Amino acid sequence: MTQLSIAQKVDDKLYKRGTTYLNAGDYEKAVKNFNKSIEKNDKFIDAYFNRALSYTYLKKYDEAINDYSIIIKLDPNNEVSFFNRSRIFNLKKEYQKAISDLNSAIKIDKKFIEVYFDKAQIMIKMKDLNGAISTYTNLIEVLPNDPIPYYNRGLIKYRNGDKKGACEDAALSKSKYIACDINLYDPLKKLIENSCDEK
Repeated sequence: MTQLSIAQKVDDKLYKRGTTYLNAGDYEKAVKNFNKSIEKNDKFIDAYFNRALSYTYLKKYDEAINDYSIIIKLDPNNEVSFFNRSRIFNLKKEYQKAISDLNSAIKIDKKFIEVYFDKAQIMIKMKDLNGAISTYTNLIEVLPNDPIPYYNRGLIKYRNGDKKGACEDAALSKSKYIACDINLYDPLKKLIENSCDEK
């Protein structure tokens, strides 16, 4: 028992030092300390996570992906690791892998809002506009009073040739903006004025 306790204290010191270097932007030194921490405890999820962040800042994307994969094996419900790994897959233009990770994150936490926005943007890159529309529809179920998903879905519908659907979403978004008292409505107002009837 005493050896376990001492080992944990060593891990904590190394991890804390690594975190200090990470926060200071010295990612190489951060990685070295997280390496030592992981050598002492190869199940230390926080050390893998912060090492993955350090690798990402260093643009060592394969190493970061590997660390997130280890975390996911240790904790299959770690939605943030799925999300972060998806962003690296996106940078590497491995869009199907990114979508798969985003879907996993949504299964774990349906209210993880950023996931939907990332997923819709990747689907647009993949020219899957219907998939992007569907993603915003799912987000609207989670955020029914937020104007942004209606606005984004309306723009994609317009781009996809669904003028009527775009106008309906524009009207819904406008009503949500008014309800939220947000004064950022100009682009949508132009869409309505130029393309939609007043109703």
